[in-house]
Amino acid sequence: MPTSVGVAAPIKWVDVRQPPIPHGGRSTRLPVGLANAVARLEAAIGYRDDTGKRAAPSAGACYPYEVFISPLDRPAFGSIDFHRRRIVTQYADRSSWNSDSFVYFLVGRPWLSMRKYGRRGYLYHLLDIGHAALNLSLVAGDSPVSRWVLQSRVAQQIARQSSACGGSLLGVGIIEGGRNQVSPTGWTMHDTTDASTLALSDIEGVVGSFLPPPPEPVALYLAKGCAQTDLANAIANRRSAARLQGLVSPDPAARATQRCVDLCERLIPALGLPVPGILSISRNQENGARRLNPTWTDRALIGQSDLAGANTFIVIHSKIRDAVADTLTPSTQRLIVACGIAGEIAYLTATHAGLGVTGIGGINPSLWAELCETSDDVLYLVALGDSQVGEKFDATGTRGSHG
Repeated sequence: MPTSVGVAAPIKWVDVRQPPIPHGGRSTRLPVGLANAVARLEAAIGYRDDTGKRAAPSAGACYPYEVFISPLDRPAFGSIDFHRRRIVTQYADRSSWNSDSFVYFLVGRPWLSMRKYGRRGYLYHLLDIGHAALNLSLVAGDSPVSRWVLQSRVAQQIARQSSACGGSLLGVGIIEGGRNQVSPTGWTMHDTTDASTLALSDIEGVVGSFLPPPPEPVALYLAKGCAQTDLANAIANRRSAARLQGLVSPDPAARATQRCVDLCERLIPALGLPVPGILSISRNQENGARRLNPTWTDRALIGQSDLAGANTFIVIHSKIRDAVADTLTPSTQRLIVACGIAGEIAYLTATHAGLGVTGIGGINPSLWAELCETSDDVLYLVALGDSQVGEKFDATGTRGSHG
């Protein structure tokens, strides 16, 4: 038998002789309401047909989360597989899916980042959750999420099973499938006799033994407004630039940065999260901004010199009070999620302005804090500029970490 979760033992032949073989099942078309709901979830964080890239960014293209969906007021739930475009659910629950109202659950899987970036990957997984949470709130958040939904039997079951797999429930939203929407093609519902729709990895389970206690899930809902519509419309065009050069004119970057700050101050509290600090560092000297030295910038970006030529860096920072704590606290984790949301707001405002943009997690925080003249912890950067053709080393490098 394979090694038990949490038990350190040498790898044996029985552990490696074959991959896990899934239980049998059948595949059928999605009911109309579910198909409409899934189309909107896919638009928020799924794959784009034209590029094979996903709608939300991720450090190293790890995408350390998954989404589950459940009919509102019913105990069934299924796992959404965006890559194979199917929903895996229990055969016995098939009749429960003829609904127009659904709850979806954003579950963090930090191991998917940590296997590449080590313990710092836990921070990246929370930033990625923030990116996904904003997109879902903009595109697939139809109603406020009540305390009843957060404490429902399905939510508790998903949280419990996620914890057993080294993950945590970090976001909950409500989506209506009865709205006018072109149903996606190629999606199926795969009914299985397996007892669980969560695939347990014993190695991932070991990681769970030293993960910090998770924060409360974010209620994924934002009231509609013009700014939210602009951000939502920008999702389809958002790309992470592989290389950046300075802009001819500093005005577009300055306007996008100020709009980012304004929207962060408005939208992040609406999601029940603390607002991090946001500063702008530019190569241009207009409006009193500091002029960056390219050599310094290259040292301050770990393994990502192709981004050193960016015109503007949006610096997301906050005072973290966990330095002497035994474990990363839930409040700090919520703040990091908020930093990810701020980063996604920066992404979408830059995209709306027609600028090249990318997020940067591989940084020397102390150098950036010194440049910004702050005693805060610098948690995340978003770079703006003229996008150039290339491929991010962060996604393609084989050395792990940032190289």
